[in-house]
Amino acid sequence: MTESAVTVENLVVTVPGATGPVRVVDDISFEIAAGNVLGIVGESGSGKSLTALSLMRLHRSPVRIDNGFIRVAGTDVRSLAERELDAFRGNTIAMIYQNPMSALNPVLTIGNQLVEAIRIHNKVSRRVARNQATDMLAEVGIDRPADRLDSYPFELSGGMLQRVVIAMAMSCNPRVLIADEATTALDVTTQARVLDLLRGLIEQHDMAVLFITHDLAVASEFCDDIQVMYSGRIVERGTAREVFEDPRHPYTLGLLGSLCTLDMELDRPIPTMPRDIAELSRLAPAIDHAALEVQELR
Repeated sequence: MTESAVTVENLVVTVPGATGPVRVVDDISFEIAAGNVLGIVGESGSGKSLTALSLMRLHRSPVRIDNGFIRVAGTDVRSLAERELDAFRGNTIAMIYQNPMSALNPVLTIGNQLVEAIRIHNKVSRRVARNQATDMLAEVGIDRPADRLDSYPFELSGGMLQRVVIAMAMSCNPRVLIADEATTALDVTTQARVLDLLRGLIEQHDMAVLFITHDLAVASEFCDDIQVMYSGRIVERGTAREVFEDPRHPYTLGLLGSLCTLDMELDRPIPTMPRDIAELSRLAPAIDHAALEVQELR
């Protein structure tokens, strides 16, 4: 069998608490195959971004990985030294952040930032790197790419900036791509274009993608597989169709029940969730108890 591009086993991420370490990511495991998109959905604070940061070892103290095995494109991530991590990030795995304005330096041109990203990981001249940057901007659908290299971030629209960030992430042809709420700040039309662009790049480069979002509609359309996170744990996983058409866990049912539709009753109560997973059993008494256990996943 072909080795998965991403393998995570028994990952535990902790922060200090009053009585000891608190597990904010609690013993989770998953795999992503090359060319596949795994979506992580869940509320804010459920551990989605901390899981993604673990793949690149980007946690800042006092957040720490306490346990678990992480392999990305055949590399044992936890065994890498700091110097090795510099080469690993960008070449092997890259990330697209939610807000492109915070990911780009406002006082440097787009060209300077793209050229710097390319030259950090490849021993090429500035001229060659600039040509590669032009090609990357063209690949992500930016018109007049050579001219755009001399633009500053504030001169471009939100959609174009997101394309620039995607180009930067793709500049070293990574094997794995993390998209952390990458389309949240965009309007619906621009969002659809960026997702189409990402899907084309995934197919062209055969990348594995970890797609983090709280937008269930986007996840259902864009992701091949879905895992639902709640309180640091994976409470349900399956194909996008399985999770959205036949949800098994009460938290998943609650998420889907909170969606707004044009024909919904305006005075209906908004579903709320208890913080303790054990309490979820009272929300769906008709569901078999085994489905409530985090370990009993598809």
